[in-house]
Amino acid sequence: MFPSFLSLANSCGGPLRTMWYRYRGGLACLRRSPLPDTYTLDGQRHLSRARALTLVAGAAGAVTTAVKQKTECECESTLYANMGCPYAVRAMFALKLRPASGVRIENMPTTNQFGLMDKWGIAKGDVFGLFRGKSLDDLHRYKEWFKREVNASGEVPTLLLDTGDVVRESEIVAEYFDATSPCTARKLVPIDPLDASKVRLAMKMANALPGPMVALLKNQDPAKDEEIAKTLSAALSKFAAVLEDKSDFCVGASCTLADVHSAVFLHRFGVVLKHYRGYDMFQQHPRLRRLLDAVMAMPEYLALLEEYGVTDARFIAMYELYANNGTWSQDGTRLAGRGRSEFGR
Repeated sequence: MFPSFLSLANSCGGPLRTMWYRYRGGLACLRRSPLPDTYTLDGQRHLSRARALTLVAGAAGAVTTAVKQKTECECESTLYANMGCPYAVRAMFALKLRPASGVRIENMPTTNQFGLMDKWGIAKGDVFGLFRGKSLDDLHRYKEWFKREVNASGEVPTLLLDTGDVVRESEIVAEYFDATSPCTARKLVPIDPLDASKVRLAMKMANALPGPMVALLKNQDPAKDEEIAKTLSAALSKFAAVLEDKSDFCVGASCTLADVHSAVFLHRFGVVLKHYRGYDMFQQHPRLRRLLDAVMAMPEYLALLEEYGVTDARFIAMYELYANNGTWSQDGTRLAGRGRSEFGR
């Protein structure tokens, strides 16, 4: 009984999920109190046995009713994501390209966002305005619930299916949307085996990009810029070398999973590395500029940016923590690391 309740409660969202945990927590928390023939439940002490059991049964009845109502309509899958995380944006972009009914998006705070919000508060630290009206305590509890009940790593994207099954990892979630979407548009993974192999190769080369991108942005020693930049440039060259030249996309004349996989990193790190480190990755690799321009001209990508109010300025604000490698002033009011500086200085 419990697994089916939990999967439906999770898919239904807040109210039913809350009733489920009250029911389950009630069963777990019903304990005898020190006084004879009395019990404690949910912080209420010295309840009669009848009253305690009535509270638990009431929550159980509410769950049963809500589950019955939910099963009479279409259940939803939940994509836990966040515009602040490029890995999550891969899945969000794929869902725009290969839409599916019954999938809703829930914003899950990232470690980077907590790094800003815990110091500056939600009003300033929530750069994309994803959590307006929430308290920090609410968000921390939400994150702990997510790690406990959905994905122990706490990472996004995570797709919780209406069956209770969980799909993890950005490229896997993106491919899941591609495989299950009823949309008749061209698939992100080509049917042709040769084209599909080219897409896989481009994705494999792109996997080497995030590490040195983040390393250069977080680097606090200007003398090490050149060394890290060489590593990044080599990875960018290997990626560019496997891209076809007959169009601006990675493989073929339209967007594939390789474009989804790589463009979201090229976009934001192209902005923040140039701003904070004076490093222009597109100057040395013009083929990648063509790739990014092609993706950024797509209506689906533009719609995603508009929906979340994405701008270069917001990318810059969000990655200020990385540019200072999480170093704060003694009073904790401002970031006090390297911040913005010229390359090698």
